[in-house]
Amino acid sequence: MRLQFSADAGGDFRLRLLPDPAKRGRPETREARSLVCSSDLQDDIYATAKPVPAGHGTLATGSKFTSLAKKRLNEYGGIIDQGDLRCCLFLTGTLPGSTVEATRALAMYSSWLTSRLGQWLRDRFPGVRYFGVWEYQKRGALHLHVCVRVTNLQEARLLRSLWKTRWIALLDYIGNKTKIDIFERKISGSWRDQRWRTRVDIQVVEKSVARYLSKYCSKSKDKLRRKAAYAPASWWFASQNLRDESKSLRIDYSAENLTLSDANTLFDRIGGFLASVGTSAYPLFNRFDHRQRGLICLGPPAVAGACTRAMKDLFSLLNPDLKYLANETLATVSRTKVIFDGLFLLPG
Repeated sequence: MRLQFSADAGGDFRLRLLPDPAKRGRPETREARSLVCSSDLQDDIYATAKPVPAGHGTLATGSKFTSLAKKRLNEYGGIIDQGDLRCCLFLTGTLPGSTVEATRALAMYSSWLTSRLGQWLRDRFPGVRYFGVWEYQKRGALHLHVCVRVTNLQEARLLRSLWKTRWIALLDYIGNKTKIDIFERKISGSWRDQRWRTRVDIQVVEKSVARYLSKYCSKSKDKLRRKAAYAPASWWFASQNLRDESKSLRIDYSAENLTLSDANTLFDRIGGFLASVGTSAYPLFNRFDHRQRGLICLGPPAVAGACTRAMKDLFSLLNPDLKYLANETLATVSRTKVIFDGLFLLPG
């Protein structure tokens, strides 16, 4: 049997008990095909135009806000929470117009807008981290929420003063590109000559980014997003440095070739430990195979770091070949005699 543990920066712990993976033989070798008459070697006389990517002038098809998106956003929020929250701002941008054409134009250039916004943030504030999510309102318009963390309080004050001007500039570009009045109201009139009326919001994160995210990742918002007539190319986005850091903090340990009794004992004791430190726990069972079980635990990001270190030590003892410590060499320990902090004791 195989015992597998995974965790991320958002405080999501997953423990799985699975059968050992089946061993596969070498794939059969095939002779290389002749490419003499292949079209890959022919020159294109008439070069075809590259299609415009969705969100850069065309509408997206089948855009969804999946459970993986929620998981990633929780990871990013957990990373940003680990620092001075006074340097973390939650920015909101609203579409001033209410016509169908204005709503469609914003959806057509949704990816371009988030790309230009990210480039502006990186140019103005070196070392910035940000992620955002689109919200679909009942009136049918898209609504942008961006969580930004800068390096100091001076940059935070500067960002607060520049946000409204930058948001209006992005809307102006979309209007000029599509020849659509992005400020036109559905009933009558337009806000084009009164752009200062464009609604934006700037909030300083006081307690936790997760509290802000829970509102925009709720089931009620999911139902609204499914009804979107003009969906963005992607419902969420994040800076590359935040993606890389989140990826580096994801861990996945496994111990293979365990007997069924030892694996069950370890699963019960590790699962009880994770359930005690987490805020909530959800057991999983495979009704087609009684040997396969799972446990999902959610906890604060601070607890995630402690559990990650504990699981590192435990799985290093179960797998002596793992060399994860730079300045320390682990001795070979029999997997049938593992004592870890007085919690795990397997029968000899």
